[in-house]
This record gives sequence, structure tokens and C-alpha cells, in this order.
Amino acid sequence: MRSFWESIRVFWLRNDVLVVCSFLVVSLTVYHRLDNVNFFALPKFISCDSIPFKNNIKYFSGNVNYEAAVPNIVHYIRFGRDAKCFTSQQANGLLSVADNHAPFRVYIHTDNVASVQYNVDRLFAKRVQDLIEVRHYPQPNHIFGLNFSEVYRIRHAVDFTKLKLLRRYGGICLENNVRVFRNLRKFLNFEMTIVVRPRPNHEIPVELTDDVIIAHKDARFLNLWLKSYHEYNRDDAKHLNGDVMETVLKQGRHYVHIYQQDLPANMDADGDEFKNVSNSKKYFFVTTKDNTAQCL
Repeated sequence: MRSFWESIRVFWLRNDVLVVCSFLVVSLTVYHRLDNVNFFALPKFISCDSIPFKNNIKYFSGNVNYEAAVPNIVHYIRFGRDAKCFTSQQANGLLSVADNHAPFRVYIHTDNVASVQYNVDRLFAKRVQDLIEVRHYPQPNHIFGLNFSEVYRIRHAVDFTKLKLLRRYGGICLENNVRVFRNLRKFLNFEMTIVVRPRPNHEIPVELTDDVIIAHKDARFLNLWLKSYHEYNRDDAKHLNGDVMETVLKQGRHYVHIYQQDLPANMDADGDEFKNVSNSKKYFFVTTKDNTAQCL
């Protein structure tokens, strides 16, 4: 028969083992959970962060029965003059996103937070203000060590920043004057969606645009697009022209969903064609022309 002290010693030994085992189980559980957390994701709306590619190939087929692969967040970029004011078409574009698409969040990335925040507070109702977060993003002055030209500096900086932001966060990146007519959620089920316009009587029959880009942050076509900037020509008004565009489309055709936009770019929002398009419920979006360059 055990003595009293021997019984106490056995009790403590057994409980020590139990405590150690419990600690190991809890530690392994926490490690497994943290291992799949992206600490560089946007701090708000973690639930709409991009789904990791690993073991989730089924998400990139466009099947709407699965959870969306791309986070339902919208990015705008405002550098230079756009950071200081909104035109009527730009304000209407942002309103159309809030009303017709209903994202979890709208991020405006700019090098002049004070001016953009002032205009957001002044121009939009509270329900829209609550969707918007203005974030500081310094305007880049070079691409892979190549300085921008003075002529196209803002345009090229915006184009390159779009890809960098999508590479970091994923989501929907829009030009400031894009008008959205229908919900874009169906495109969130693809790894990446790009928009092309037909180019009749050209050697390359389509033109790749960057007015609307929808992408998972690890999208393979997005990586190809970024790498194409190693062939950046600072004297071209648009980077994806000619051989560069043909090469990117040829290499990444099977990695991306292509949406062909039959409407012309820079459509007059006051014209009859725009009214017909907006009422047709056929088109998802259109890029409008800023008829008035004056700030609101």
C-alpha cells in the first residue's frame, strides 16, 4: 500500500504530464491557424482577403458555387491633379460602384491624403463615406530602376501602381472615370479577369486595357504583366502596345478570364449611346469621357 507522500508524488507526476500534453495540443493548434494567416492583408474585412492558391484550385474555375477567390474590395488611385479634385464623371463613377456593385470597402490610394479626404467628406453622403478609406501611397518615380518620362509620368505611375496594389491585396482596380452598371461579383470567381477591346484592321485584333482589372493577389497573369515592365519604354504613351501586349497575352492566355468589351473607350456620358447602354442591363461597365475638366 502506497504511503501518503508517495500518492501525492504520483498525483503531481500524472498532472504534470497532462499539463504538458495540453500545452502541446494548444500550441500546435495555434501554430496551424497562424500559419495560414496573411499578416500583410488589409487590416479590415479580413474575411474578404484573397484565398490562398494552395489546395484551392477549384476556386479559379469561375464556378459561382464556390466562395469567391478575389476579395470584394475596390481600389482607386489618385495622383497629381486627381488627388486635388473630383470631376463630375469621377464622382458619378464612385457612386455607381457603391450603388451597383456594393463592395466591402473602397480604398483610394493617393500621395495627397488631406485633399482627397476633404473632397470625399464634401461630395459624398455618409453611406458612401463609410465605404471609403483614403490611404497614403507615395507616387513612384521609376519602374525597375527606369525613370518615368516627364510627359507620361502620372499615367505610367498610375498604371504600374495598379498592378503593385493588386499584387499586394488583390481586388478590383478601376480607373476613376469608369461607370459600373451591374454587380461585378461573377468576376470575383476567376483567378484574374482582364478587359480587351476589339481592334479591327489591326495585326493584333484586340487591345488589352487597364481601365478594369480584377485579380487575386497571386494571379499568374498578374505576375506576367508586372514582369513585362522590364521592357518598359518611357517614350510610349501606353506600355501594353504591340509586341509587349502580344507576348503577355500569348504567355498568359490560359491563366486569365478575358472579358471583351464591345463599347468604345471614353464614351460621352451626356450622349444618347451612353443612355442606351446604361438602360440595357447588358453591360457591366463603361469608361466615360470627362467632358468638364473643372473640379466639383
